[in-house]
Amino acid sequence: MRQINPVLMSQLKADYLAIKQIGSPLLQCQGMLVPRGFDHVRFFFKSFPRPLATNNDNVDLGYAGGLESHTAGVPKTSYSDSFTMLETESGVVTAFSEFVLANGGVIDCDYYDGRLDSFTRAYEVLDVAMTFEQPNMDSDGRSQAVTISGSMRYMYFGLFADIGTDGTINPSQRNIAGANTFLDNVQGVISATAAIAGAVGAAGSLVSGLLG
Repeated sequence: MRQINPVLMSQLKADYLAIKQIGSPLLQCQGMLVPRGFDHVRFFFKSFPRPLATNNDNVDLGYAGGLESHTAGVPKTSYSDSFTMLETESGVVTAFSEFVLANGGVIDCDYYDGRLDSFTRAYEVLDVAMTFEQPNMDSDGRSQAVTISGSMRYMYFGLFADIGTDGTINPSQRNIAGANTFLDNVQGVISATAAIAGAVGAAGSLVSGLLG
């Protein structure tokens, strides 16, 4: 039976060319979560959330006469998710947990689509409250790496730097807030590693000893 509306090869080629212009698919491994002040830990995050702005739950509305409707919730700013990290013989994750604890349990992070030194987009993740679960060791685990899991809550305010007074988005402002300061911030984070001992006291001295 002949199709009434067949898919043509020319249409598929046009779709393919359009997709190429938009960009290649982002692989799950092409992302880094970088804690400020402890940037080298980025290599040991095995799984972690990628920020994505959304609204809170919709609100159901009921009107006289039986009409049912709904309205969108307000933008969500507080998020929560789980993470998993790979532990090392030097105890880098153990030291990181002490670093978070010494900072009152809350740190700031940056997430990168790509690498810290070469990325397509960066996301500011603020007031990250992290809790860690104790890992289990197993004498039969001869081919399994030790992982440490935990949960995190964080504040995220989206990508757009400038929203007009009428609620519209200026296309020329489709960038993260403070994008021009991110590279400077990254350099500052790297430089700050040497000052951890002074910033967090005894915990910083422990970190320097473990990683030095």
